[in-house]
Amino acid sequence: MDEVGQVPSTSKPVPASPALVCANCESPLTGRYCAACGQPARGVRVGLHDFLHEAVHEVLHLDGKIARTMILLLRRPGQLTSDFLSGKRSRYVSPLRLYLMLSAIYFALALALGPDKFVAVRVTETPTPTGVKTTTTPAAQSTAGPANSLWARLARGGRKLQGRPERLAELVIHDIPKAMFLLMPFFAFLLFLFHRKHEPFFVPHLYFSIHYHAFVFFLSTCVGLLTVTNLWILEAAARTAQLIVFVYLYLSLRRVYGDSRLKTFGKTVAIGLLYVVGLSAVMVSILTYRLITL
Repeated sequence: MDEVGQVPSTSKPVPASPALVCANCESPLTGRYCAACGQPARGVRVGLHDFLHEAVHEVLHLDGKIARTMILLLRRPGQLTSDFLSGKRSRYVSPLRLYLMLSAIYFALALALGPDKFVAVRVTETPTPTGVKTTTTPAAQSTAGPANSLWARLARGGRKLQGRPERLAELVIHDIPKAMFLLMPFFAFLLFLFHRKHEPFFVPHLYFSIHYHAFVFFLSTCVGLLTVTNLWILEAAARTAQLIVFVYLYLSLRRVYGDSRLKTFGKTVAIGLLYVVGLSAVMVSILTYRLITL
């Protein structure tokens, strides 16, 4: 016993526990998660229990987010955007991830089940002298001019695809994802033009556009699945998709921006018409590009 009446310790000094410091960023730990990077406070070695716990947590957590996001996207148009802009974000899938997920499902099904069922390729049927109808594109008609002119190249491309509209649809559908990334900012710009007094910044309108296009891809997937069934009543129901898209846009604008019913209806019509013009221009550009590069 020493001077102060304490028994001297014979054990070796205990080193600092690694659990007191985050293994990822080496910041001091004050709870179950690192306050700096958010990583769970665990040891460096991961056991089977830790692996299974993390796997189950991630799957259930992601599934819960997806279910919660999809339910709100479908049941309450515009509410997902309103919640995201008000700061309620961690409970939902991020807008860009949601868009990428739904668009990937759409294009995967389109390629698997037949692009001609998912992409509207307008063709014309012309009778032949033998009475057999052949399917041709407008660009397949004879044109005058130099052999390397635009019209001549369009004609050559049309002749190569004569009677094969599904091939043209297959080519076009590979370009649509790129086109949609141009159309989303364009749609957001239209929202900005009509609602800049409510929201003077562009990014919130872009979030609205991403959520809206995610819904359109989900609806388009459902319509495509109904179309490939070849049942008349289901195809008739699929034709109502354009009305659903319009109503969804109206309800979303009403909830997010809060205008009167009449003003929201007028803006919905104007934005819809301008967007159709932009969409048509993009689709014509894609078709032209595909025909002249064949």
